[in-house]
Amino acid sequence: MKEMHKSKGRRKESLNYIDYEWFLRDGIENHLWLQTFYENYSIDIQKNVYPKLKKSDKKDSWKMAFIDNEIKRFRQAPDFWEPLAVELFLQNDFLCGKVDRIDKLDNQGCCRIVEYKSSPSDFEEKELLFYTLLLTNLLPNENLPNITNVSEIGIYNYKTNEFYIAQVTAEKVDLFSNYLEEIRAKMLDPRMIKKKKDYDCATTKCLYREICQRIYIKHQKIIGLSKT
Repeated sequence: MKEMHKSKGRRKESLNYIDYEWFLRDGIENHLWLQTFYENYSIDIQKNVYPKLKKSDKKDSWKMAFIDNEIKRFRQAPDFWEPLAVELFLQNDFLCGKVDRIDKLDNQGCCRIVEYKSSPSDFEEKELLFYTLLLTNLLPNENLPNITNVSEIGIYNYKTNEFYIAQVTAEKVDLFSNYLEEIRAKMLDPRMIKKKKDYDCATTKCLYREICQRIYIKHQKIIGLSKT
């Protein structure tokens, strides 16, 4: 069984989300539970022991359903059950993103990118194809030994207990790459960008820096921090 990737040199901090909207807190807390699930319960599942949840977790029926799904996945393919990575940050010279989970599918180098969602979204496939394009450009990757290609993408809607899986083809990735370039060309039109606005972007080489800047400006207007 492969050991999950863990970020080195990062100190765990106690984060306080009390000032966040309730739905944001809920999403963050759920993702944290999913992120640490294998760290907390993989030994139990591999020993055929039903994980003992905290009292507060037992109130969330979706967590019990997730455990049942993971037990089923383990019994079907124990050698490929535990993820190669969770919450893996990926970055090249132009793109960056964080993947919720990466599963190993076989011994031929295939993997599946999985995203956790609380409910279905129209942007799910595009988001996963973005991560596919990014990861494909970074292979081989030291955090994902022996992985050579992304052959599947998946969405787990944890509130509805539904897992959707789709095959990835080179044609799909190429089409999405062209689609992304069309968006970039439109969004980088000088007429679309407001000048002289303060915006801090750590990834200075990012091709989408101006896009993020435009989104940032729009957000500032919405929350009332910018009047222009």
